[in-house]
Amino acid sequence: MLNLCEMAPAFTESKEFLHTVNGVLDVVPAKEEKALAYLAYEIRKNCGLPQKNKAAYQEIFEDSAVVSDIFLDNLKAATPWKIKIINMRLLYDRICSGVTMPKLHVATHLSNLLKVSEQVSVRHAAGETLVKLAPMLSWDQRNEVAIELTKGLEIGEFEFSKYIPQYLGEFVLFLHPKELDEFIKDLERLQNSTNDRIASVALDTFGVMLQHYGQYQSRFPELAQVYEDRRKKIMGMILKGFANYQENVKREAFWVVGHELFAQDYLSMQEKKNLFGFLSKKMLMLVEQDEDSELTFFNHTAGWNFVYHFISAYIFQEKKFTFSEPQKIAFFPGTFDPFTLGHKEIAREIRDLGFTVYLALDEFSWSKKLSLTECADVFWICLWQTKKIFSFSLPIRPSILPIRQT
Repeated sequence: MLNLCEMAPAFTESKEFLHTVNGVLDVVPAKEEKALAYLAYEIRKNCGLPQKNKAAYQEIFEDSAVVSDIFLDNLKAATPWKIKIINMRLLYDRICSGVTMPKLHVATHLSNLLKVSEQVSVRHAAGETLVKLAPMLSWDQRNEVAIELTKGLEIGEFEFSKYIPQYLGEFVLFLHPKELDEFIKDLERLQNSTNDRIASVALDTFGVMLQHYGQYQSRFPELAQVYEDRRKKIMGMILKGFANYQENVKREAFWVVGHELFAQDYLSMQEKKNLFGFLSKKMLMLVEQDEDSELTFFNHTAGWNFVYHFISAYIFQEKKFTFSEPQKIAFFPGTFDPFTLGHKEIAREIRDLGFTVYLALDEFSWSKKLSLTECADVFWICLWQTKKIFSFSLPIRPSILPIRQT
């Protein structure tokens, strides 16, 4: 019946089809099951058939007890997943039709289904309905739902929390700018978690936010500079994933950039080009120093493949793929053993004079307090958010440089 409801408008001109549908609906036990009654009502409406049991259909939209029954049924494991999806449609249609409804209660119910439902299809249906419901909620209600979903990210069990970012990232773009900025700070806290699963889902949420961020300015007009600064903040948080000391988080960052940003059509070609200009050098800093594990290799290969396809598509469309080159470049060599805040401040001072700065590790004067890999990791962690400052290194020859034993 779910499929019939979707395909009905395409067959309204077939009398034989309408006769068959009418016969099927006549035997549907609508009186015993409100979900089936609602579905029968929708099918008749889509097919242009007369509503035979108007009293039953009127009860669906006007009886407040129906809402309570739906809340109870949807949280029962014994309720079929298709009935749960129909129930969510009914709740949304009641709100759209103007029936007085506890919207916050409905939104909270949907967020609970998104977090804990055993059926993946129910999670997705709950998330999609929640995003559609977001514009109908007041600002404080949206903020409350966002906080509730954010708590779901902190569960730490990836099999439960992995479905939340897809819809949380869209939902929070209905928050007022002040609340959105607070949410970004809270999500940054989760990304800094020592639990790699929590950090990964926080990173995924930033990716979804960036996918849909172009819609935000039309919802909440604000100064263009404020809008762009927030976009750069979100891109910076994704970039920060590459600086994480946990290998799984680094891989997730590459997946977000490659598959979720460059491989999807949410961003325009120009937006992707700007993103490439923002991320590419910093990403290369990491890849050069990464461990040579097979999983990391294949993960990076897949990510770069999506980036390569974007570049090819951009060149095909625009005939060129160019960036403005820095006019002044400065090399800052040293042992950096270890790299300190003093080194960072000197690099900033050089940058503020108008230079693009490359920190060059003096590998021949290296004194082995840190291994070369450790030294490069410190570089990356300290420099990921610093504009126009990069690390610069040449291939290391083991025959010349001793490698620290660990």
